[in-house]
This record gives sequence, C-alpha cells and structure tokens, in this order.
Amino acid sequence: MAWIGAAVAIAGLAAQGFGMAKKNQADKELQAKQEGINSRMNDLTNWYQGEASKDFLDTDSAQSTLGNIREQYDKALDTGNNNAAKGGLTAEAKVAQQGTLQEKYNDALRNLSGYGTQYKQSLNRDYANSLQQTYNNNSSTFKPASDSWQNFMNNGAQVTNAGVQSQDWTFGNGNGGGNDSPGIFG
Repeated sequence: MAWIGAAVAIAGLAAQGFGMAKKNQADKELQAKQEGINSRMNDLTNWYQGEASKDFLDTDSAQSTLGNIREQYDKALDTGNNNAAKGGLTAEAKVAQQGTLQEKYNDALRNLSGYGTQYKQSLNRDYANSLQQTYNNNSSTFKPASDSWQNFMNNGAQVTNAGVQSQDWTFGNGNGGGNDSPGIFG
C-alpha cells in the first residue's frame, strides 16, 4: 500500500512541474501582451502631447474656418465698397461700414479662439478615456491565465504534500526504523 502514497506524491510532483511550465508560458504571454499595451500607451501619449502642444488656430479645422471667415470678410468688404460707390456714400459712412465689418470679423475670430478651449478640453477627455479604456481592457484580460496556472501548481503541491504525509517513509527492509512495515521498497 505504500506505493499508493508514492504514486500520489509523484503525481503531485508531475502536476507541479506541469503547472510551473504552463505558468511560465502564461507569464511570457502576459509579458508580451504587456509590452504591446505599453506601446499602445506610449503611442497615445505621443499623439496627445503632439496635439496638446499645438495652438488650436494652427489645426487644419481652425485654418479652414479662418480661411472661410477671411473670404466672407473680403466679399462683404468688396460688396460694401461697390454699394458705397453706387449709392454715393460719404467717407464717414464708408468708414462706419468697414468698422462694422471689422467688429464682425473680430467677433468671429474670438469665437474661433473660444472653440480652442473646447477643443483642448475634448482632447484631454478623449486622452484620459483612451488611457482608462486601455488599462481596464488589459488589466482584467491577461492576468487570470497566469493566476490559473499558479493555482494549478499550488494544487499539485498540496497533492504532493498529502501523498507524502499519508505514508510511512521508512526505507529499507523496515528493521532499522523501529517499525515493522516493509517500507516502500520492501
């Protein structure tokens, strides 16, 4: 019957070895995935720093809007000048009309600058959400595989321990151990 305990102990050791090998493999996969996550986080950070350091008025959308505002201002100025020439406006009326157009132009530019603040706030929010999503997706996805093999390995150790403790490990023929049992070899 001593062979049962030895078999249990050997099976436990085998399970431990298998668990260690699988845990090591899962840890390597986890490390590779973590490197991918780190790369993604670095890419996000580099993108954010590039965008955050940019003046909003230098962005493509702001430049396009600014071009449209200038174009409309120039058309309105030309139209006003043509109407002034046709209608015989005085110089004072012409200056007043240009002043009104200039105020509208300045208001449009102030509004555009205000959108820059909204753009920066949106950029910060998007960056924070992207980082949080990347962290949430990856922290709960990859670690359980490694933990599972760690548990398997620990269970194997418990089986080995149970097998070892359940036996009388007197070696030889049983005469030297003060025990009449033949031991596992005899």
